[in-house]
Amino acid sequence: HWSENINPHVVHMYHFKTSDMQTKIMILICSALLVLMSACKKDEDKKTSKADLLTDGRWLRTSYTITPPFDLDGDGVDDADGMAVLPTCWKDDLFIFQRDGTLVIDEGGTRCNPGDPQTETTTWAFLNNETEITIDGDRATIHELTSSRFRITVMLGNSQGDITFIKQ
Repeated sequence: HWSENINPHVVHMYHFKTSDMQTKIMILICSALLVLMSACKKDEDKKTSKADLLTDGRWLRTSYTITPPFDLDGDGVDDADGMAVLPTCWKDDLFIFQRDGTLVIDEGGTRCNPGDPQTETTTWAFLNNETEITIDGDRATIHELTSSRFRITVMLGNSQGDITFIKQ
């Protein structure tokens, strides 16, 4: 019988080496999987702060809806579409929120008065665990803040103005 000619210590040694090699390969595979899983976990755990989202870029106001309609421009007619009554020169203004609480309002390509400065500054700050924001002292509720969209609601007497900004 062929097994009688094989030293049992050699068989045990081979089995040990094979088993040891398999263990090493398994440890290597498990280690690689752990590294990959922890890298994915880190990406999931990495959440961009609201301050980072708001201060990373320039924002253009694209929508301004008033509910119930309110006489925004003082002409005696209630307005539902705030964008329709904004002066054309305000519609291309860019809002640049800076980390130090400064808000730069850039007049864009259309200035209301050629003699006006290209930019004006005011202040902004988060309130109530970043669920509200003050802009130039006026308080607004934040409904959405993503890397591309910022939506707030401001109170206008008994009406509310829903304003949407899109990152440029």
